[in-house]
Amino acid sequence: MDTRLIGRLEDFAPPWLRYMLTLSEAARTGETWVVASGEDIALWDTDGGAVLPVWPTKALAANVAEGEAEAAPLAIDEWLNRLLPFLIEGDANVSLFPNFEDDMLVEPTAVAEDLTDLLAEPTDLAAELVAEPTVAAYDEWALLESPGVEEEPAEGWAPTDEVPAPTGDRYADALAAAAATDALWLLDDPEEDAIVGLVIDDRPSLTLFTSEAQAAEYGERIDADVVPRAIQIDVLVRGWLLVAYGGQWSVALSPDETDAVFAEPTRVALDLSEACNTPAK
Repeated sequence: MDTRLIGRLEDFAPPWLRYMLTLSEAARTGETWVVASGEDIALWDTDGGAVLPVWPTKALAANVAEGEAEAAPLAIDEWLNRLLPFLIEGDANVSLFPNFEDDMLVEPTAVAEDLTDLLAEPTDLAAELVAEPTVAAYDEWALLESPGVEEEPAEGWAPTDEVPAPTGDRYADALAAAAATDALWLLDDPEEDAIVGLVIDDRPSLTLFTSEAQAAEYGERIDADVVPRAIQIDVLVRGWLLVAYGGQWSVALSPDETDAVFAEPTRVALDLSEACNTPAK
């Protein structure tokens, strides 16, 4: 992976993205990296018990190796057939691509299931993270089942429509609006527990707007019984975009009468986190 991409992931990616990126690289390359001394793989002793830290690249593992320990490759077969069963028996957890501040501890049974799924259907998540957003005509709008993300806004938080003046680059404008207001907007149908999404090539998309006014204007255009709803960026990155990724949705930003900007939820999550200057560390 590109060094700059790794640095952005280390500094800004939410835990779920670092987790999935590590598994994606494991399925794609056949190995990940641990810290080991000889045949002894390093585990961390935490308040929650033993934890196996795993990294997607040799350089990341080498950065935390101390003394005689060094970065060592961990093959997929070793993961599934020996190490994960050992961790299950020892009631230990796994931390993939840890950054020592904002990590996600996962039970080894879940890691084994997720890794097996990715081996069956490999995904080059690193490529998704650098895939350029595209402007494309959408097929239709549709109500999509609400993902059920629990939103817990910070005390006193309230969105504002004071967004920067548009530049014509709708993707960059969305990032700038998020950085300025700590929010993006969607259209919600409370009666149906659904949100307005766009469909492109039979793929649903989580549809986001830069302001309440933009969302309301689109709601009037489609003549649907929907209302604008603000989503705080942290909730969007850690909840809604995770749901979009898991559901194989794309993200549609600032649609007009004919088209919208479409991007992968992983790319949007990383770009929003960096634009809003909210390092994961």
